[in-house]
Order: sequence, then structure tokens, then C-alpha cells
Amino acid sequence: WLRYDPSARKGLSQWKDYLCPSRLGSARFAQLFVVALCSSTDDDTVVSHLWEGLTFSLAHASISSEQKVLDYVRQLAAKETLSLDKVKQLAGLEGFSAGKKNDHVVPAIVLGALIESMREKESKPSDAWLDKLLSFSLQHFFPVRLARVWLRSPAIEQAVWENVILPPLLVKLKSHPDSSLTILPSWLECARAGALPLPTEEWQTVILKQIQSTKDGNRKAAHVAVQTWGQNAGVQGALVWSQAFAQVKVTLAPARLHLLQSLAQLAQTVLNAET
Repeated sequence: WLRYDPSARKGLSQWKDYLCPSRLGSARFAQLFVVALCSSTDDDTVVSHLWEGLTFSLAHASISSEQKVLDYVRQLAAKETLSLDKVKQLAGLEGFSAGKKNDHVVPAIVLGALIESMREKESKPSDAWLDKLLSFSLQHFFPVRLARVWLRSPAIEQAVWENVILPPLLVKLKSHPDSSLTILPSWLECARAGALPLPTEEWQTVILKQIQSTKDGNRKAAHVAVQTWGQNAGVQGALVWSQAFAQVKVTLAPARLHLLQSLAQLAQTVLNAET
């Protein structure tokens, strides 16, 4: 009925009145918002509210299927009346500032970048999308796991990780280690296998310092970051981390445990790659 009834789409656009941010409910509503957006010839206010509803739903649905998100993107990219300029406006790309923390931002960026790639038939969207994602995530220490469907694409090459993504993450990690460690694993998890470069000495120094931290949360986050980096940088990456860890002398018992766990899992990464 959403395809044919403007009043139904307008009713759905008032989703803030009744939408509960549960995972199951949000996942079901996401499809409804896509159908409504693909059918809509309504005024800008209704379209804007439908877009907000979609990004809200994606943020709370924890949709694990990257294919499902791509299906949504294909449907939206095929809608001729939803111009690329309109998508940029809806996603907030024009006149963007990292501004207020908002759950809508990351899914909006992901949808916008992927729609642009499909609409323009180019493998790589404009750099502005990635700049926006980095600015928002680093200002608010906001995890970006939902961006995996985009950041794991061939468009995000190793050079992008090495020259664009990792440098500001390192700067933030050095200045705000406690907060930055809450988002670092989410960024590294978004890299496809083989996309991460080998860790530089500066990265090794900073991470090893956190592995030896007296704060349990820092040690755990650094441990996860190392494992993810080792997996997504290939065998050589796992070996580099293993060699760095082998030279560390740790006296704090919990830190020694995390160090040994990291070495064991890195060794398993190497073994799995060789078999």
C-alpha cells in the first residue's frame, strides 16, 4: 500500500511517534522505509522524514547481512527521482560538520557513499564521504561497524587505509587512548582481508603500551585490535605483531595474560593461512 497511497507514506514519515528502537522492529521497518522512498513522489519534508526513519532503523536493527544493505542501496539507487544531489542533502554531506552525536550519521554516510558509487557507475565514491565518517567517529568516539559493507569494498584499497584512515586514528589514539580504544577495533574490523598495511613502529609502540596498561578495558581493546589487524594484514602482519610482542617484558600479571593470548591467536592466524 505504501507504493500507491501518499497518505500511507506520510503516516510512515511520522515514525518518531511510534517506532520502538528494538532490533527486530527496526529491521522490519527498514524495508518499509525503502519501499516508501522508492515509491515516493511526495514533498521534500516527507522524503526527508522517511530517510531519517531508514537511517534510524539501520542504526538500531544491527543488520548483520551486508547483502541486505546492498539490496536496499540498489533499490534506492534505481529511483530516478531521488537525485544524487538530493541524496547528498539527505545524508547531510553538504555543509557537514561533525556536530552533534547522532545514531543516524553512520548509516546515512554508508547509504550515501554506496548510492553514489552505483549511480555514477564508479568503483570509488567521493572522498568527502570518508572524510565525514572519520570526522564524526573521531569527534564522538563513535564505532563504525555498520560501515563494513562499504569499507570492505574494492574501492577502499590498502593505500586508503595507510594514508587516509590510519593516520588520524593514530593521532587520536595517542591523545585520547581510553576513548579511542573503544572505536579502534570497529574500524579495523571494517577492513577486508589483506587491506590493512603492516603496522608501523609508531603503531606498535602505542598498541604495546596499551597492552601493558593497568586498565583492563584498554588491554582488552588493544588485544582485539591486534588480532583484527593481524587477520586483515595477512600472514606478514601477524608475524610483525608477534615479533613486536616477543620483545616486550611485562610484569603486570593481567597484562602478561593478554600478551600471551595475543601471541597465541596471532600464531593461530599464521597457521590457518598456511593450511
